[in-house]
Amino acid sequence: MQLDVRYVQYLKEHHLHVYLTDLLRLLGGSAAADASRLASNYLCAVAYGQHVQGREFEFIAAAPWNRLTFLNACKDVLQRVASHIEAFTLQDMHSLMLMMCSDVPLRVTRSAFKAATPLLPSGSAVPHLSGDVAKLAFPRVWSSLEVTFLYENYLLELRHVAFEGKSHMLKGAEDVDACIEAVEATVTMSGWPSIPQPVLQGVMQQFADSSDQGNKRFHFDALVRGLCESADMREHVDVTTAAARNKQQQAPAALAQAVRALETDPLHDTANLVRSSFSSGLTTSLLGIVDVCVESEV
Repeated sequence: MQLDVRYVQYLKEHHLHVYLTDLLRLLGGSAAADASRLASNYLCAVAYGQHVQGREFEFIAAAPWNRLTFLNACKDVLQRVASHIEAFTLQDMHSLMLMMCSDVPLRVTRSAFKAATPLLPSGSAVPHLSGDVAKLAFPRVWSSLEVTFLYENYLLELRHVAFEGKSHMLKGAEDVDACIEAVEATVTMSGWPSIPQPVLQGVMQQFADSSDQGNKRFHFDALVRGLCESADMREHVDVTTAAARNKQQQAPAALAQAVRALETDPLHDTANLVRSSFSSGLTTSLLGIVDVCVESEV
């Protein structure tokens, strides 16, 4: 059975394949009644941001909503721990992250730590990480982690498009705006969050103006550090994480509708509900996709 193009696009934009695959794995060979209950519980957990607790890093990193809810959960716990410690080394910080996810890669913590570390004193655009023994305050590292982890895919695409492969220096200042637009289009199409263009352009212009090189080139790592220090970027991240918390605290109407359907109808019957109200929300659409895929396997 071929899915409607609307479902396919919605699936891609909202990373529903992540939840669809996960849910179908959980459902397995469950009977209809059990499947309805399991799907209902699973979708409630996703909507309230409780679906990443105890999960592997691959799942946490697979979707923007997962990353947001994971960071919010980490911050709630780690802030209390960090309040008793003045500063952290890279290994200290990574040990805390491992408390929240047992297989989180060191690169995740290192990227944040690197972006939060002061630059070389000579004014060089290349950040200097003073080994794993350098110590930084938790708020500084955490604000960097929110940027480097939430916008990791955007930053990777930006480095690929606008910066040289080996030196990681900006390719050419004259093409910056075109590069930013191309990166945003690519990342947005794949459903990942973008850094607001005015914020990025402001930081890039700041580095270009302060560069001691005639061609106004600067290092990619310096740009990431500048973004982590930007007040405008900090405001954007705060708004994003706060919005995620609000979503976690208020179950959307689509979820309530979907849960009621699951509680009263067999799983296969929910497709009709979704086909008649596609625009009602992510959760209801997820149920429809699950239903269509299950039907296609029968």
